[in-house]
Amino acid sequence: MSSEQPSQHRAEQAPADHPSAPRKVRVLLLFGGRSGEHAISAATAAGVLRAIDRTRYDVVPVGITPDGAWVLAADDPARWEITAGRLPRVEPTGEDVVLPLATDRRDVRVLAPGEIPRELGEVDVVFPLLHGPYGEDGTVQGLLELATCATSVRACSRRRSGWTSTS
Repeated sequence: MSSEQPSQHRAEQAPADHPSAPRKVRVLLLFGGRSGEHAISAATAAGVLRAIDRTRYDVVPVGITPDGAWVLAADDPARWEITAGRLPRVEPTGEDVVLPLATDRRDVRVLAPGEIPRELGEVDVVFPLLHGPYGEDGTVQGLLELATCATSVRACSRRRSGWTSTS
């Protein structure tokens, strides 16, 4: 029988939704895209969605359709897996995800025709999971730099002073 009393020597943690709980890092997973490797990118997203530590990271999945539209995507790894007879594909939703394009803005937004833009909030890290042209060639990284995000191939993160590179 143990002599240690429960909680006597352990710090109690606040529940995740408690105001004093540390804020999770918000990660925008970016996948799909205009290349012929669209399905491979989606399958990569399935693996990341399955593996990422949800106690530490708040995930915002954003898919790029084969035509180049950025849309909110299902946060469901099974939806993006390659299965017998089906390749995953990001489909248009009628809503577009828009990055901030001004240095004083940090909120990602969703635009739908005839509606007021909806704020998704600030994103700390953009994790591009794109394969092939438009993904591995620096095109998306350049776009993120225009959105005030200096990025490496792996990811970019927003710090208090702006966007900075991480590897």
